[in-house]
Amino acid sequence: MKIYRNSLIFFLITLVSCSTNTDEELRLQIQSLISKDIREISHKALDQLTLGLGSSLLNITISKTDQESLISSFIMPYIEEELKKKKSNELKLLANGDISDRMGVIGSCILNNKDAIIEEIKTKNKILEPLADEIINELINCTNDLKIK
Repeated sequence: MKIYRNSLIFFLITLVSCSTNTDEELRLQIQSLISKDIREISHKALDQLTLGLGSSLLNITISKTDQESLISSFIMPYIEEELKKKKSNELKLLANGDISDRMGVIGSCILNNKDAIIEEIKTKNKILEPLADEIINELINCTNDLKIK
């Protein structure tokens, strides 16, 4: 009887740890997708602010990996916190869903933390400081546009 109980406990622990690892893998996958999504909507927001020239200049002067971290470094901590709250089924939907599902997460994180993100941009990035308010507002608009489609 004791062997069955110990075996059952072992299998339950294994099952829970596998589920946790799968959730963590999904979170990392979603974070990668969202980082690329943020770069995409950053380009759209920058184009809106610069009459279509901003993303072209950005592509010429900054590598894609640096572009991803330019804005996403300020937003990703909030995204990571939001993803930690998601359950397995919600994570699977985000990982396998289309861009509109991820835009909902991005948009709500930016909207809910807008003031903190703007302040952080203004204090940590002198290049983006004058445009911080406009960039964040345009990001919110772009996420709403892509969320609807």
